[in-house]
Amino acid sequence: MMKPIVDEEMIEAGIYALRNERLVMGESVYKFEEEFARYCGTRYAVSTASGTAALQIAFQSVGIHGDDEILTTPFSFFATSNAIIHAGAQPRFADVENLGFNLDPKKAFKKITSKTRAVEPVHLYGQPARMDEFLAMAEERGISIVEDCCQAHGAEYNGKKVGSLGLAGCFSFYAFELSPMKEVPVYHLFVIRSKRRDRIAKRLEENGIESAIHYPIPIHLQAHYRHQYGFSEGSLPASEKLAKEVLSLPMHPMLTEQEVQQVSRTVREAVHQDS
Repeated sequence: MMKPIVDEEMIEAGIYALRNERLVMGESVYKFEEEFARYCGTRYAVSTASGTAALQIAFQSVGIHGDDEILTTPFSFFATSNAIIHAGAQPRFADVENLGFNLDPKKAFKKITSKTRAVEPVHLYGQPARMDEFLAMAEERGISIVEDCCQAHGAEYNGKKVGSLGLAGCFSFYAFELSPMKEVPVYHLFVIRSKRRDRIAKRLEENGIESAIHYPIPIHLQAHYRHQYGFSEGSLPASEKLAKEVLSLPMHPMLTEQEVQQVSRTVREAVHQDS
């Protein structure tokens, strides 16, 4: 599925830091913060332990009290909403777009209440959410926008880097979420949708090709969220349908043209089998 690359430049930088800098908060950290802020088009960047920690800090900065809510998507990695809980707020979900993967601004607008302090759009799979609509919503309702950019380093919306549009943008540098392409842009994941998802996955496996599901269970149907917050099946149908149809295909810089053709051919064969 993924093949993270560690080249000589990265190895040398790591060795240099270990030999010449402090174990934590060394010179490389500050240089990285300055360069990443410049890259994103923001005034500041602050390193944290993880993308989850970054989200938690961002949520706490909006002033969470008591039963305040933060509105987000149920179709994401569960850290998206766990960070809301860690910050002391209540997660509230709106459904995704019917023909896309991201939080639907119109559906989100209908879920805003007097308790809503922020909306958290996720730029899922590296595809930016419709930020112009979210920003207009924030201005009209007096709430904050915190961008979950953990899968979207370098993605742009209307000529601006994601992470520079809302109150704060939060990124993850976990190895799985980084693609080491230096010049050619690439999706974080290459995801297809099909009602024959399981058949396609089985056919790929039979041909020695890995695949994965991102994500098989929407957040609101995870056991903790069902028991703690009373979410039930059928409440967010677009997300629930996605979870039954999405399939992630191999995506990394080491794929050869022959391997790409093999994956494509196998998917086509599975789709058209007995059709």
